Amino acid sequence: MIGDNRKLVSILIIALLLLLVAGFNIALYLLYTRSLDTLDRSLGDRLLSVGRAIAPEIEGVLQYETPEDPLSLATVVRLQDYLVRIRDSDALSAIYLLDAEHRDMLSLDDSISNVQLFLPLHIEGLSRAALGNAGVSELNRAGNRYFKSAYQPVGEDPVYGVLLIESNFEFFTEFEDFKQYMIVVNAAAIGFLLFVSIVVVILNRRLIQAEKMLVSQ
Repeated sequence: MIGDNRKLVSILIIALLLLLVAGFNIALYLLYTRSLDTLDRSLGDRLLSVGRAIAPEIEGVLQYETPEDPLSLATVVRLQDYLVRIRDSDALSAIYLLDAEHRDMLSLDDSISNVQLFLPLHIEGLSRAALGNAGVSELNRAGNRYFKSAYQPVGEDPVYGVLLIESNFEFFTEFEDFKQYMIVVNAAAIGFLLFVSIVVVILNRRLIQAEKMLVSQ
């Protein structure tokens, strides 16, 4: 009877430790996902604010260009210099100016621009922006890196072009470090739980053996 009670106490202790480890992991996971969602929304708002801020400047330049013809060399150089300064000052990955056919308006040659390599990821957002609706993409992942894009129409009636603004790829790398930290902490917690469980089982057996010896004596 006493041995059964001690076994029950051991089981309850181990179950309590399991619940503590499970609760700790759930709390870490919720912290991770909520922080990622908050940062995702903040980044989207920041990209949209950049687009809204620079769109009037670009519209003022494009309204003097002929829509059917390629941009003049002077206009291309002027806009490239302006967008590079914005990109560097806001720590962005890239800023592109695209036409209604999703072609890079600032490309000086006929080669495929960088944006066209990833165009399938942006078709929906670019199409909406071409109709005058600004928006942001989902948080995408490439390997261990995250990225996000905003689509800002330039002009209202007509829409002269669409700004594709991409976030810095290094923006979310800290979350990978946090995820690794979660794995290490989780492994340590499981190891501690196993150690405590083994200790409880060993102590429980020794106590039962001691009680049996006392009874037999």
